[in-house]
Amino acid sequence: MQRFNHFPKSVSPILNILLLVGIVGTLGCSGGSQSTGEAAASKGNIQALGALYGQCMDSLRGRPPKDEAQFRSFLESKKAAQSLEQFGITNIDDLWTASRYDGKIVVTYGNQVGQGARGGLPYIAYESETTGGKRYIVDPTGASYEVKDAQFRQYFPNAP
Repeated sequence: MQRFNHFPKSVSPILNILLLVGIVGTLGCSGGSQSTGEAAASKGNIQALGALYGQCMDSLRGRPPKDEAQFRSFLESKKAAQSLEQFGITNIDDLWTASRYDGKIVVTYGNQVGQGARGGLPYIAYESETTGGKRYIVDPTGASYEVKDAQFRQYFPNAP
């Protein structure tokens, strides 16, 4: 069976790179009014936490950790050490602190994981307090989104 391709072989890698850059750029965008530097600083811990949670899920064959103890056990493992270093995390407890206001990040476990939206991925953590009527939520890829309270309630209907 012959494979049909619209583009010459030399063009396909270029298109793949452009698509990847476009997707990564789109995932990193925020609808907030913060400058790029402020947004990056305020999303730091929650993005790191989300990405590490995703790695934990990978080690559990796609299931979320059943509780904080299981997640912390993963974070203390050799599998997580390199990622923690890359994120500049020296104290695991810092992952549960919201970067922009030193408040708490609430992490969900087991069947309490928030409902998904984009791409069907569930949201797994959120800032416990709002700032300007908004808070960050994060999925297991580390992609974080600043959402208004009404939208937050759609994803985490059982949150306090």
